[in-house]
Amino acid sequence: MMTNNYFEYSKFVDVLSFVLSTGYHFNFSTKAIEKRIIESNYFNKILNDEKTSDLYKSDIDVVKEIYFDIPEEKINFVTYNEIEWASMVYAYLLDKTNYNFETILIYLPIQKVYEMFPVYHEMDINKCLTYFNELKQVSIISKRMKALKLTNKVLSEQTNLSTSSINFLRNRKTDIRKVAFQNAISLAKALKISTDTLLNN
Repeated sequence: MMTNNYFEYSKFVDVLSFVLSTGYHFNFSTKAIEKRIIESNYFNKILNDEKTSDLYKSDIDVVKEIYFDIPEEKINFVTYNEIEWASMVYAYLLDKTNYNFETILIYLPIQKVYEMFPVYHEMDINKCLTYFNELKQVSIISKRMKALKLTNKVLSEQTNLSTSSINFLRNRKTDIRKVAFQNAISLAKALKISTDTLLNN
């Protein structure tokens, strides 16, 4: 979660705009960009409120970390309204919720936010938060099972949890934080998300 510090908020918007723009210009899929963001040392530290010198990294240094396979001399910052707006939406959601970036990207992927631009960009940005909260009515377990085309039976075989336990978890009848930690690790691995993301949902 971000703080209300204006510098951190505006810095995040600037950096994310550069990251999204670079991915776009080099024809990365939005899914590939999301994966790099989630695995990024910079975004993980900042979004976990670690007060390190990483916060003061230049935009180009962050982009070089994330797109390590692109020669620096080919990186050029050109952005679009949709990208700048998407960056502001993500910053706002991170600031107003207790969810990490991985969670927000699962419910509101980059491509979806771009598609929201024509209708939502002239509205109060709080409308995006309202929409996100509506999407969150579906559990992250159900969301990931659908994305990965996993049935209760298949997930049970991958995690050693019973199908009834999985059903209770996906329907939020059992609190995921009450599950044995080793089982939570297995479940997160099967759902291809971090354990932190699973336990904070």
